[in-house]
Amino acid sequence: DLPYLDSHTVGQIVTQFKLHQNKKIVIPVNQGRLGHPVVFPVAYLPQLSQLEGDEGAKSIIQAAKDDIEQVNVTSTGVFQDVDVPGDLHSYNG
Repeated sequence: DLPYLDSHTVGQIVTQFKLHQNKKIVIPVNQGRLGHPVVFPVAYLPQLSQLEGDEGAKSIIQAAKDDIEQVNVTSTGVFQDVDVPGDLHSYNG
């Protein structure tokens, strides 16, 4: 549901995740703003599986500040999460 995310940005995120031996939560950042997709180590699977509805993982991220690695990206596609067709029309990137 991130149609404006490009392969270069995905590559940056995956590379950073691998550099930290798959043990850090990796979050793309553009101009100081956190984006998506967020990549979680398998150790967070129990916490992630307990999330319900449209809750998101913000609480997990806030509690895991020492396990976060931010990767600076140039793409604004990390911000446009499309959940319904109308979201496509509101994108100004």
